[in-house]
Amino acid sequence: MACGTPVIAFNRGSVPEIIEDGLTGFVVEGKEEAIAATDRLSRLSRRAIRQRFEERFTARRMAREHLMVYRSLIEKRHTDSCLDGAHTTLENAPSSIARNLVEKSHSKKIRPKMNTPRPAQ
Repeated sequence: MACGTPVIAFNRGSVPEIIEDGLTGFVVEGKEEAIAATDRLSRLSRRAIRQRFEERFTARRMAREHLMVYRSLIEKRHTDSCLDGAHTTLENAPSSIARNLVEKSHSKKIRPKMNTPRPAQ
């Protein structure tokens, strides 16, 4: 799809979430349907397939959506902290989250393994 190539895929797993039947390719149920779909490939626009890829699957788009998720988690943490009587601001929420993780790792006595060379014998 990144190259504008239409896809024919079996209706399994996440295929229906990725392939837009009739726009970016065809979602089929069996071998015969897949073979028949090859006759319809010329009806699909390679330009439209590439455009849908750009809209849905580029690194920039996915990074933007991940940032939205992270921000919503930080905001939720901020809201929860305020409800618990904490005085954390949204600006220092990321550092408070990191501090919390460090405190938990110290309380569980988790220490990183150090790669130290063995003494020569």
